[in-house]
Parts: sequence; structure tokens; C-alpha cells
Amino acid sequence: GADQITRLLLSPSPLPDLSPRDREILALAADGITDAVIARRLGIAPKTVRNRVSVISVKLGTRGRAEAITLARRAGLAPV
Repeated sequence: GADQITRLLLSPSPLPDLSPRDREILALAADGITDAVIARRLGIAPKTVRNRVSVISVKLGTRGRAEAITLARRAGLAPV
């Protein structure tokens, strides 16, 4: 909810519950890049990208990919 968003935005590192790799994947997804392209760039399988985005969503307490991407944009990980 709003309290979580405020906590995340005020933390020294955007989205501190995420690993650097999680932040990288989420930033690319939030930038509108497809899972297939993210996978190629990072040298992993598209299914791994989808799985990581699901895990990221759980870590952030969001209700799925779209909400996680919105949160990432608000945290400054990707252009709004």
C-alpha cells in the first residue's frame, strides 16, 4: 500500500528488498523491454526472466508485473 511505497521511496537505495540483479531485470522490464530481449541481454532464458519478475513482485508485495513496474518507475528505476 501507500506506506510501503513511501518506505521504499525514502530508502537510500531504490527498492532495497531487491538484489542488484532483481533491480536490473525490473528496470529493463519497466523500460518496456520484452522478456525475450532482457533474456538475450543478460544471457539467461526468457522463462528465467518471467520467474524473476514473479519473485520480484512477491518481494515488493505487489499484485503482479504491472504493479511492480509502476512501483519501479515511481522509485526512479525507469522513466515514467
